[in-house]
Amino acid sequence: MIHQFDSIADVTEPWVLCPHDAWCSKVRDRVSASLVSAMSPRDTIHYPKGSDGGLPLFDFTRGGLIFSPWFNQVSCAYPADAGAMGRICTDDHPDCIPGCYDKRQNPVWCTPDDPWGTSVKSGNCAWAPEHLHLMMEQQSSARNAAYNEVVLAGDVYAQHLPRSIEAVFYIKQEQKYIAKQVHRALVKHFGIEESALPFLKLDPQDYHNPFTLTS
Repeated sequence: MIHQFDSIADVTEPWVLCPHDAWCSKVRDRVSASLVSAMSPRDTIHYPKGSDGGLPLFDFTRGGLIFSPWFNQVSCAYPADAGAMGRICTDDHPDCIPGCYDKRQNPVWCTPDDPWGTSVKSGNCAWAPEHLHLMMEQQSSARNAAYNEVVLAGDVYAQHLPRSIEAVFYIKQEQKYIAKQVHRALVKHFGIEESALPFLKLDPQDYHNPFTLTS
């Protein structure tokens, strides 16, 4: 699972959840990610013509973090960007799952019998964690490959830092400096060895060995 740097996080400490007094405080209860693998469909629109395409990504230049599947908890997932950041839970709905329920804070789960949520009137349905493979199949069946959206529980992620992050990566050479600064800051902040947090280069067009260890 990868998380690419975005406008919500602090650019100097992008692993930190949004502060309570910031504009994004309502979404600090979840973390966005995207699941990529050799099973990911090939995006042929955002890569050079004549190529086989590459991984569908949120951004094709920004680096980011690789999240651990062992020290994070998946809340739900979507085969494309479903605007999960706009799905807010309030204190008067204690059963609401951040990023997964609709804007009325009602459950809207996709099912094997209704994968597109045609019976749901209040918006896109979400896949439960046990159905991640069905979400990936649905993503692959789309006409134009788009990145999927996986919602992680913010409290679990924060509780297990730094183990909830497995590595830092960059894609484009011109963005390497930014990712490296984040890597150094993480190592310093948590007092860990650099070798414990790999710094990687992602080649999104290489489906066999997409990540290369670098320095």
